[in-house]
Amino acid sequence: MPEVATARGRFANRLWPDGAALFDRNTGDTHALDPFSFAVLEAVGTAGLDTDALAAVLRASFPDLPDDDFRAEISRIVADMAELGILPKSTK
Repeated sequence: MPEVATARGRFANRLWPDGAALFDRNTGDTHALDPFSFAVLEAVGTAGLDTDALAAVLRASFPDLPDDDFRAEISRIVADMAELGILPKSTK
């Protein structure tokens, strides 16, 4: 599984009701995440990088988004986090 936000690992995070900050101890970069993006990051720890698996894990917490938009948004977030070095690039 990809390394995700933890207090003792590469990343430290701070959560607020309207989002989160993710600090990369390796690079010194800080990333601001909205609640859905942080939920995707957390879900990667159990579901991996597969969009369908992530959608299945996240669906109960975000029932109002249409399926097509939901999966597209998850894919975009994973790709953005991979580009920033937060997640590994998908091998698909």
